[in-house]
Amino acid sequence: MGCLESIRQCGVALCIVLGFSILSASIGSSVVRDRVTGAKRLQHISGLGYRTYWLINFLYDMLFYLISVCLCVGVIVAFQLTAFTFRENLVATALLLALFGYAMIPWMYLISRIFSSSDVAFISYISLNFIFGLCTMLMTTMPRLLAIISKSQNMQKIYDVLKWVFIIFPQFCLGQGLIELCYNQIKYDLTHNFGIDSYVSPFEMDFLGWIFMNLALQGTVLLLLRILIHGDCLRWSRIHSAPQDTVKSAKDIDVEKEQMRVLEGKTDGDILVLCKLSKSYRSVFRWKTNAVQDISLGIPRGEVWEGHGLRRRKRSAEREAGLLVSGHSEAAGPYGSAFLKLAAF
Repeated sequence: MGCLESIRQCGVALCIVLGFSILSASIGSSVVRDRVTGAKRLQHISGLGYRTYWLINFLYDMLFYLISVCLCVGVIVAFQLTAFTFRENLVATALLLALFGYAMIPWMYLISRIFSSSDVAFISYISLNFIFGLCTMLMTTMPRLLAIISKSQNMQKIYDVLKWVFIIFPQFCLGQGLIELCYNQIKYDLTHNFGIDSYVSPFEMDFLGWIFMNLALQGTVLLLLRILIHGDCLRWSRIHSAPQDTVKSAKDIDVEKEQMRVLEGKTDGDILVLCKLSKSYRSVFRWKTNAVQDISLGIPRGEVWEGHGLRRRKRSAEREAGLLVSGHSEAAGPYGSAFLKLAAF
């Protein structure tokens, strides 16, 4: 009966993988929602740095995820699933689930930029988790079963190769770890009646130790990549100083005076300063199309920006300048800067 129960618990392992695939997808889609709704940009404009944003999000998501892990472990203990509670298996199961979240959350952060909707991101995350989790598990389980039944060395080699190829996916590591715990319990149940203790500690490096190490390494590397790949985090903070440049002739005398005032550094009372701000788009048929070019203006505290310094220009230029200042768009190349109080965007 014990052996049959352990075999049935392999199905429980698949259910756990499915459940945590959906849970991690719901956590990852929240970052996409923040970006699409503008909540992320609003936090950055308010002074929250990119490093701080990702670290706080990661800590909050991990806390939320660990609560779910504790509830799952509690259910496992309540139903006495021996494959996951016998001896050191309970601690190994809890650690495996926790490390899965540690690796998965930064992984979803990295690919969140490609989604334009939180709903699309949620469905895509679930689909990817199913593909990289269940499909890879099935692809490795079949050669392993055939190798056990037929004693085929070729099947065993195929299993070993696939196992090391799929190790880059946290979803596979979770499923593989849970299945290994079930296999370990089945082997123990078969040999225990003959007085043989074939139980293997899940923390052995040849057993689940390599999975624990891999998940911990993936989580650390992916989180560092998420923090560092953002362009604003790779650039050194620029010092707020009075820029020196020449004033280009403008058709509107007010625009020319405003440019002269900004370039001479007479902006001590301004809360917002734009200096030589430019934005260009590249297309297939033309090398470069300028949307905003060499905008220089300063806005004092309490004054509403409504075309100030942009008179006689197109409304699209005002919109592009607003996107540049708010951070929704970035100036192409090294052209221009925008300062709000003493913080440069």
